[in-house]
Amino acid sequence: MIGRRSPGTIHTGRFTLRPLADKELPALRRWLADERVAGGLAQSARDVGERGARAFLAGFDNRESFALAIVRNEDGAALGFYTLKVDWRHLTLTITLVVGEAEALEQAVAAETARAIVDWAFSSGGLEKVIALVAETNTVVAGWLGTRMQLEGRLRDEIRAEATGRRVTLLRFGLLKSDWAKVRARSVHRQAERGFPLADAPQRGGS
Repeated sequence: MIGRRSPGTIHTGRFTLRPLADKELPALRRWLADERVAGGLAQSARDVGERGARAFLAGFDNRESFALAIVRNEDGAALGFYTLKVDWRHLTLTITLVVGEAEALEQAVAAETARAIVDWAFSSGGLEKVIALVAETNTVVAGWLGTRMQLEGRLRDEIRAEATGRRVTLLRFGLLKSDWAKVRARSVHRQAERGFPLADAPQRGGS
């Protein structure tokens, strides 16, 4: 089967991406109760409790859907997580980034870790396109994506926020494998300009 491999554990210069584990449950509960984080997920901020946090993790089957913690190598702190959904038939990856800790917003966490995930997707993942969906109201993330991916459309009232019942409009961004080399080079250049250290290339561990 083409590319049917888990991302496993991915190492970058400053971070490790690995499956969300039970030890992240307290942080996950705190993030989901944060207005900034919940708004980015088109949810209402609330404490889901331990049962709710475990149910969230159980929703990822590690075959077609994955939740990867972003862990800072320096001190082992979890800063947020990615959700990944793979369509093996059409060879696409839909990605969502949740930056749980506000301090990480200024540390080029998104650039470095997203680059590593896209590297996996287009290499050992065997995928051909990466898609990002973001709530239209999440202007910070939408603006960041707009400098790296192609805006492909506005999905009016696409999803329903479970907690409020309100419908949420999403923006869809896309990135093709054929465009990745140029986009990646620009991302590396931006990170270097900001003075953050760079790894030569991401390395994977596990499968």
